[in-house]
Amino acid sequence: MNVNIESDITEMLLTKRDLLTEMLTLTNSTRFYGNEEQDIEAYGTLMEKRQKNVDEIKRIDAKLESEPYKSVLKNPSKKLENNIYSIKHSTSSIAEKIIELDKKNAQDVQKMHLSIKKQLKSFKEKKNMSDLYNNDTLQNNKNYLV
Repeated sequence: MNVNIESDITEMLLTKRDLLTEMLTLTNSTRFYGNEEQDIEAYGTLMEKRQKNVDEIKRIDAKLESEPYKSVLKNPSKKLENNIYSIKHSTSSIAEKIIELDKKNAQDVQKMHLSIKKQLKSFKEKKNMSDLYNNDTLQNNKNYLV
């Protein structure tokens, strides 16, 4: 029975690694090209897909923390111990790459945010100038019409 449980544990850990690999691919494919609308939509899609993977990883973790898996993990066979070590090593490497890319993406999102903020400020200033011009023109035209 422990052999089946150990096999299940290995499969769950491999699934977690695959989910993280998919997250890395998604994160790596996210690029910001300066088109705010397109970039925001792409980033939103990335976050939705990644959240699904995070939810699945949490589900796997919860299962591993329940019986009978928890008991087997406390006293694993040498084979399972080697599998765990190997999978966790590659998983850690993938997680580090995701974190690194997330930092870069966060900087890009911050730059995009500042760009949008500047554009909004510029639009507001132009609108205020236009409003001043239009109000002044209307006031002056009233005087000439009377």
